[in-house]
Parts: sequence; C-alpha cells; structure tokens
Amino acid sequence: MSKLYFTLILILFSDVAVPSEFDCLDIQQKPVFKSTYSCSPIEDFELRDSVLQTDIPESNWWQAEYGSFGPCPLPFPKVVTAKFHRSLEWSWMRIIAVAKKYIGLPYRHHHFPAMGGLDCSNFTSWVYNYGFGIRFSSNINRQALEAGRRLVGSEALAPGDM
Repeated sequence: MSKLYFTLILILFSDVAVPSEFDCLDIQQKPVFKSTYSCSPIEDFELRDSVLQTDIPESNWWQAEYGSFGPCPLPFPKVVTAKFHRSLEWSWMRIIAVAKKYIGLPYRHHHFPAMGGLDCSNFTSWVYNYGFGIRFSSNINRQALEAGRRLVGSEALAPGDM
C-alpha cells in the first residue's frame, strides 16, 4: 500500500462537525439508509453509489447561491461493522478503496463527484463521508484545525497526515 493512501487515515475515528458560516456542516441532514458490514470493505459501494449525492436537483446545482462549489453533499450513514472488523487495518482498506474509486476524477472546486470533479479538501471530506459517514468541513483552514493537527516546526510528514 502506498504512503499516499495512508495520508487519508489521520481522522479515521473522529467525528468533527462544528458548524460555521458557509459550511456544509451547517445543514442538518439525516443519512438516507442504514449501512452494516460483515466482511468486505467494499461490499456496500453499490448501495452507496445508488444514493443521490445531494437532494438539490441537478438543474439547480449551478445557481449563484451555491457558488462554484455547488450545493452541499448529503451525509452518508456511519459505518457499523462486525466486531472483528473494527480494526485499523480494515479501516485502511476501506479508505483506500474509497479513494481509489475516484482515480481519474478531474480536479474541480466542487463538493461532490457528480458535479464533475473535486478539489483536494473536498476530496478528503467526500472520501470520509462516503466511506465512514464521518463528516468534516471541506474548508482547508477548518480541516487543519479540527480534523487533525498542525505539524510542529520542521516535523516531517508521516502516514496519516493530510
């Protein structure tokens, strides 16, 4: 497994959801289905792929009120796994599998993939929402402060850093 994919692991078991102005986390939405897993980290991808990424009609995605990022994505349900699959290794496999789904997706300033692409911070936010039902801001300043930690001085990047 590549170090690149482990950069998404940092906040795996935290759930940062502190609202602020112009943040998708301000919108209180309920997950649209319950998701449970018995074994494979990808067994529910077909179900997750069948769910709308936003409840805003596509014809309205480009309205000025949403700016270039578009409307906010819907939240996915939290992951409920069999007890023996609540391991860090299973979680790594899950986050890597979600990230790999989007290889080739264009770089664009959007909140969800159906709009035609994602930028870095929206990608990170989307991967955790899709894969674990963990929502955190796609605002880079909030991600740095709330979804992880800032590196100190000349501290080197390590697996798990975003």
